[in-house]
Amino acid sequence: EALVKSLASPHSGVRYWCAQIAGTFPDPVLTEPLYRLLDDANADIRVAAITALDMIAPADLKDRLKAALSREADEYVRDFYIQVLEEGEPE
Repeated sequence: EALVKSLASPHSGVRYWCAQIAGTFPDPVLTEPLYRLLDDANADIRVAAITALDMIAPADLKDRLKAALSREADEYVRDFYIQVLEEGEPE
């Protein structure tokens, strides 16, 4: 519960580090708070959220990442979305 609350902290450093921690503690209860971070103003937080969500692997992950990718303006973050989306795709 503390991690869920911290993912919504008004402090960007707290959100960033909690997203990092969420990646090493993959729990489905963290899914929605991490999805909300896909719209965070900080690109590093968005990347950390993508990484953590990839570790949790919720059933709707690909659809939610595709939707967030369509809103993403940062080229580095867009490339990261594409990399995660292409993982596991047949070549």
